[in-house]
Amino acid sequence: MTPAPDGRAVPAGTAPAAAATPAAGDPLPSLVVPVVDEARMKVLALLLHDPNPIHFDPASVVPVGDDRRLVTQGPLSLGYLATMLAAWAGGEDRVVALDCRYLANVHAGDAVVAGGEVASVGTDAAGRRVAHCSVWLDVRGGARAVQGTATVLLDAPG
Repeated sequence: MTPAPDGRAVPAGTAPAAAATPAAGDPLPSLVVPVVDEARMKVLALLLHDPNPIHFDPASVVPVGDDRRLVTQGPLSLGYLATMLAAWAGGEDRVVALDCRYLANVHAGDAVVAGGEVASVGTDAAGRRVAHCSVWLDVRGGARAVQGTATVLLDAPG
């Protein structure tokens, strides 16, 4: 992944899963977010009508040492995973399920990496090829922040 000029993560050279049949154990291309942007977190708090001050007021954050960085919203962390999966699969419409647990906070200024691997390949109730994946979001130099599973269509929806 390469960052866009404005710091957003941009998938580079990822091929849709439908181009070849993945196998259990195949890694998913990582999505690297070089900096979780504080300004975007504040905008997201407004869009989500999220009044929790840990997303926009550093004085409200319980400090760890002298660290009073803002804490990201859960949907932002899931968004990084969904973006990584959509880039790999060939579109947002191919991500049919995402089930995750939050394990640690992501803070403004952190670098995060969304990753995963194919757990199994099969067919869904409609007979379409799907990949069941293990997914995660790691804070660079820190903890695993999110862990879960996803189901992705390998055949074009429709």
